[in-house]
Amino acid sequence: MPSTLINLSTRSLVQTDGNVLIGGFVIGGSTPKTVLVRALGPTLGLPPFDVPGALPNPVVTLFAGATALASNDDWQNQSDPTCATAGLLCGTPTDIAATSLAPPQPLEAALLITLAPGAYTAIVSGVGGTTGVGLVEMYEVGGDASNSRFTNLSTRALVQTDANVMIAGLTIGGDTAQRVLLRGLGPTLGLPPFNVQGALVNPLLQIFSQGQIVPIAQSDTWMVFDPLCLPPIQMCEGPAAITATGLAPPQPQEAALLLTLPPGAYTAILSGVGATTGVGLVDVFEVP
Repeated sequence: MPSTLINLSTRSLVQTDGNVLIGGFVIGGSTPKTVLVRALGPTLGLPPFDVPGALPNPVVTLFAGATALASNDDWQNQSDPTCATAGLLCGTPTDIAATSLAPPQPLEAALLITLAPGAYTAIVSGVGGTTGVGLVEMYEVGGDASNSRFTNLSTRALVQTDANVMIAGLTIGGDTAQRVLLRGLGPTLGLPPFNVQGALVNPLLQIFSQGQIVPIAQSDTWMVFDPLCLPPIQMCEGPAAITATGLAPPQPQEAALLLTLPPGAYTAILSGVGATTGVGLVDVFEVP
């Protein structure tokens, strides 16, 4: 079975205004795809996670461009009319529970929705302007006949230090290795047309295999090989190959890793070189 990106989750400090948690994904192919988008908070504050300052009541809103398609506060309550107004059908709490991916806590949010190929953005904030550590997740949901798939997953958030760096998880499904490009952007966000205030000046991107505490690869400046990317540790493709994808980071101080990974779960951590902080973005692309 061909491999594909089937899940991306990102944990970060959710604040207000421009520092909410923003997850993006692209559905490639020619037919609609069913996806589940979750926003967790209270679960992070409970065992075994025990994260201090977890977001007490997350809300998630899904957009196509500037158009809101669906919104949810508490996943067991699907009373928000946005889905119907957009001409879409969101799954009921029963449908969400049937996926076995329902949020563990009733104050957490979820949207089960079938979407046409295209680009979408999920924004997670706190009800009533509350703040805290939250998690946004996007899953492909099985059981449909779609030939479409995630081709790009990304998350933008405020990158701080220690436990409040940006932590992104990705899962590669299937039974063959998948070539992926991971990017850690910062300076680009501060430039036109984005003009984000307080963009991360110098991102550091590290990738870990599930359960491991030592990164298998990392990048500070994408045009320079890090020792972790050299044999015998991990073979990353170089700056020329990154450029050839057409997806190289726009700025030299940004980070990128181009490598082929076997199916499994991985974690990408975005931080600032020298413990600097700011708004950053993690991108994951399927690469032919």
